[in-house]
Amino acid sequence: MIQLFQGIDDEGLKRLAQCMRMRITNFQSGEQIAQLGTIIEKVGILLEGTAHIEMSDADGTCTRVQSLLSGDVFGELFFLPHEDRFCVVEADTPCRVMFLDWKHVIRPCPQSCDPHGRLIANLFQLAAEKTRQLSAYTDILSQRTMRQKLLTYFSTLSRETGSRTITLPMSLAALSEYLCVDRSAMMRELKSMRQEGILEADRRVITLKKL
Repeated sequence: MIQLFQGIDDEGLKRLAQCMRMRITNFQSGEQIAQLGTIIEKVGILLEGTAHIEMSDADGTCTRVQSLLSGDVFGELFFLPHEDRFCVVEADTPCRVMFLDWKHVIRPCPQSCDPHGRLIANLFQLAAEKTRQLSAYTDILSQRTMRQKLLTYFSTLSRETGSRTITLPMSLAALSEYLCVDRSAMMRELKSMRQEGILEADRRVITLKKL
């Protein structure tokens, strides 16, 4: 069950489909799924595949700011960019996405149906969770050294999974973009951390030895 629809049964989903616009679209790897503006317009649910949110500044520098997995929700409600930033959602693999029109989400249901109220409650719970995640990301970027950024990020994933062995939700190249560091320098730092016994690394699988 997708978290957005938690507490809504199949009959409720049918009623929701009748009172708001729902459309499902397929995207290929590398294809742009959506642009995120400064006004809340849509809610997207990644039904299948993986994707990411990428932010560009006025100079054209692109930064990967969030990875999206199957079941994740995205849209301006969860990531509202600044006026001088350009944000897009891009498919990493073939994706299947459901879109909800925001105006129909917040418009009072003529039938006052319970599923609609549950959907809105779930949306705001998800928005609160996204705010927490962005706060954690800010904490990672605020670390002074590359090693501190890496360890803070790995420790965050470890707490979320409850395990010292974590699988990165992105490639190492994407991780360097996410942390805003040079990829070659990051690889050297990871090698030093392995040699010092701080962690073990096998491609995207990281095992923390010391925290």
